[in-house]
Formats: sequence, C-alpha cells, structure tokens
Amino acid sequence: MAHLSIRNIGPIKDIDIELNRVNIFLGPQSSGKSTIAKVLSFCQWLQKDVVIRQSIDHIDEAFVKKNLIDYHNISSYIDERFSEFHYKGRCIDIDYVKGRISVKLSGGYGEAAVSKNAYIPSERNIVGIPQSLSMELPANYLRSFLSDWINVRDKFRRSDSVKLMNLGVSYFYNESAGDDMIVMDADPDSPISLSHASSGLQSTTPLYVYIKYLTEWVYKHVEDRSPQRIRLIREGSARGAINAELPGVFSDPQMKPRAESLVVKFATIPSSEFMAGNEDSVFKKFREMEERLSRPSFSNIIIEEPEQNLFPQTQAMLVYDFFDMIDFERDNLTITTHSPFVIYAINNCMMAYKARMSSANIADRLSFKSSSWVDPEKVSVWELRDGYIKAPHKERNQTIQGEDGLIRDNYFDRVMNGMMADFKNLLAVSRI
Repeated sequence: MAHLSIRNIGPIKDIDIELNRVNIFLGPQSSGKSTIAKVLSFCQWLQKDVVIRQSIDHIDEAFVKKNLIDYHNISSYIDERFSEFHYKGRCIDIDYVKGRISVKLSGGYGEAAVSKNAYIPSERNIVGIPQSLSMELPANYLRSFLSDWINVRDKFRRSDSVKLMNLGVSYFYNESAGDDMIVMDADPDSPISLSHASSGLQSTTPLYVYIKYLTEWVYKHVEDRSPQRIRLIREGSARGAINAELPGVFSDPQMKPRAESLVVKFATIPSSEFMAGNEDSVFKKFREMEERLSRPSFSNIIIEEPEQNLFPQTQAMLVYDFFDMIDFERDNLTITTHSPFVIYAINNCMMAYKARMSSANIADRLSFKSSSWVDPEKVSVWELRDGYIKAPHKERNQTIQGEDGLIRDNYFDRVMNGMMADFKNLLAVSRI
C-alpha cells in the first residue's frame, strides 16, 4: 500500500503513516482530518494522471498550485518555508518541500492499472439546493463534485432507480425535468424533488448514489468519453508503447522530438488502421495500453463526514451498506469522521469478520449482511490530536486498534467517560 507523510500543512504538524485498504481518520473539528484527505486525494489523482499520460513532464509548481492548493482551497494552509508532504504509491514517488515538487516514476508504471477517483465532500448536500448546478463557482473541489454529480445522476433514471438503504426511499434522475427525484415506497406515484426532501436525504442521496456508481456502474458499463479525454488516453498509450519498445527514448534530447511526433501520429490515426491486422510490435502494445487506460480497474474513494445530518441509527446503516458495496479486494476507501456511531459500525463489521469462524449462524443474529464484514487487517483507524496521529499509550503514528485489529480506547470513549463522570457528580449533589 501507499506511504504518506505530511508536515506543517494547516492543523497537521507531523504525521507519517502506511496507508491501508481502508483508512479512517477521526478527531474533533479542525484537527486536520480533511487536510489529510485533500493531500491524499491529490496524490491519488496525480498517480492516475501520470499513468494515463505516461509522462511527468507536465508537473511543476504551477501544476501543484492549480490542482492541490487552489483546487482544495488550502492556500492559507501552505507555508512554502515549512510545508511538505511525501507520498510513495504503487508507481510514483511525490515529494513536495518548500514550494517545490519532485516526482519520480518507480518500476512498472507503464503496466499500472488506472483508478477511478472520487473526493466526496461534506458539502455534498449542495446538490439539493435549487439551481446549484448552474452556480458560478471557482475551479475547486466543490465545482468538480457538482460536475461529477451531473455525470453520475444521469446513469440512474427511473428504470434504474437506487434504493437508499432500508429507509423506504428510492432515488432517480428525471431527465425531462432535469431534476433529482425522491420517491417513497409507500407512494411510488408521487415523487418529490430532492430539493424538497429532508437535510438528511440531501446529504445521503448524492453520497449513496455516487458510491453505487463507483463500485458497480463503472465496472459494468463503458462510459462515454469526451474527444479531449480520448486524445489524452491515446497519447498516453502511444507514449507508453514507444517507451516499452525503445526504453529511454523520451529522456534522450536528440530522440525525444521524433518520439513525441510519433505520439501525435498515433493519437490521430483512425481506428480503422488498427483493425487492418497490423502486427507491428509498437502498434500491438499501443492497442493493449489503450484498452487498459480506457477503463478503471479499481476505485479510490474519499468521503468526508458520512454522518452529516443523519440520525445515529442511519449513520450505522450507511456504513454497513458502504461496506457491502465496496470490493475490498479491489477498492480503497478513506473516511473522515467525528461520529462515534460511524466508528462503532466499522468496529462491528470487523468484529463480525473475526467471529465468523466461531459461530456458523452469526449472520442470522445481525442487522447487516455478511458482505459488509471486513478483515481488520485491511483497516487502519487513526486518531488526530494536537496536529499529530496519537493513540493512547502508544507512540505517534499508530492506530487506535488492538493487536486483533479491533478499535479500542479512542477519543469518543474518553469524551463519553468525561460526560458520564460529570453526570454522576451532578447526581451526587442533586435532589432531582
């Protein structure tokens, strides 16, 4: 898995962790959860971008400013004298130190799979605001989310409506009205606009539908691509094919211009020429890479505060359904939260996995499916305090999990103990 370290960015003073298949960042407001999520999102996106382009020539400080600092609205969090982060992924190493970025490709990047990335912000209920999709917004993560939502919702029309957990509610997109619709199971003939629904549904619906798209739809369908996207994929395929047959050609100043002219030629060749049985090794590699770079092989999903505006029991149901939808042999999930109910639900999914061997009928006793169970070894739960990742009685940068992977002492338990101590003290002196 990937390695991430961040120093002196926003509330984060110093963290250094090995990321897992599932990463949960918890802590109070302004503790740095979203800062980590945004840096990680940029690194995952950059890795995908490099795999598709098969090049790092386009990456410089202006690129970082546009795609990280401005995109995620963290300009006030970055101090070029002190801020830095380092990411070591499947095929790319990223070092950002004192305003300068360095990117290195590691072995096998030419064979790396393409991901489907999503950053789902806490402000996702903006889709329920009338005319929000036509609002003028700066080129940041919120505008990107709204743009993604326009694409996602179009996949779920009335005939492909999405049932939202067991709430007795379904979602579909009404293309003729251009509106997101909610329909109650008890009254299927009277759908209402999402903009008229409760705040909980406005927060849950885009999140739930987006996860459905990321974990199911993209792996069962071929998505339409813009001409610009097709050109980018074909250029990357050509660059990768040429580099595979002539290693180092793009790093040779004398050969690079000729190689880049071949990239342009490959990217503009009509598809019919590839159907004519050309057996040239570069052409064969090009076709192979174009097929691989055109479709995602796994999803990187980052969710901010899934608990937003939800009743505690619904928060737990949402976690159970997420874990049911996500393929943890394929996908990566990151969640930021300050909800004890989200944490307890995740713990239940891990406990059920651990208990599966000792009780054959354990699934019959639970309110969530066995497909929601997750191996604790795939999950890391990190607690943020005072700018660091801290676990009680452990060194920094350790999870709050025990040796069995289950969540033990954590922030919420300590807060609850404090509140109950106050309650007991009040009982002792009260005549109520």
